[in-house]
Amino acid sequence: AGHTPCIAAAELREGGGMVAREIAKAMIRSWGPEASGLQLAIDATAAEALVADATGFSVELLGNPRSDRCNARIAVRREGGRPSRAALARVDVRIIRSVPVAFRDLRAGRKLSRSDFEMASRPVRPSEIVLDIGSLENRKLQGSRVAGAAMTAGLLKAEFVVERQGNVLILASGTGVQVEAPGVAMEKGRIGDTIECRLRTAGDRDRNARFSAVVIGPGRVRLADR
Repeated sequence: AGHTPCIAAAELREGGGMVAREIAKAMIRSWGPEASGLQLAIDATAAEALVADATGFSVELLGNPRSDRCNARIAVRREGGRPSRAALARVDVRIIRSVPVAFRDLRAGRKLSRSDFEMASRPVRPSEIVLDIGSLENRKLQGSRVAGAAMTAGLLKAEFVVERQGNVLILASGTGVQVEAPGVAMEKGRIGDTIECRLRTAGDRDRNARFSAVVIGPGRVRLADR
């Protein structure tokens, strides 16, 4: 949203402009229990001006509110209930997650080790693949990172970390719960790739037992969103 800073959704809900408050409320409803870490950058300047002398307005989220960005449609009502023109407000989304951050300045091409990172809470795009420190060991950086900067999959040099027919640990998570199970990759993949997998207990020819998963580290995949 240009230079609009990301602010905690809960803070916007209580202290933002009229439009920003309603957008924040709608976004919080969409994120449910995860909304405690939700941050938003709402470009609602035009919409706030539009509703200033209106008798009422409504907010409708357009697109996926759990993606990196969506829009909000603001429909204004004038005196006598007459509808007026609508405005769009862009909403950029970040979510606070525990991610590896650089413990020291790191140069491009460096072979990484566990001691280069520590885990810390940072706002990240919802679409970003969140790594654990173990997934970074012996990988190489595409570009330099300063101390305190978050580390995400896109900053690593691309290389295959899951091999076809290789064993993988399958992760699935819900609200406060994470389940792990042994599996087999049906194709090779790089971090961030979506590949076909099966549970290790399923037969190799049982196509009904196959599913999509996102590669999140060497030998590790997470069930893809449906």
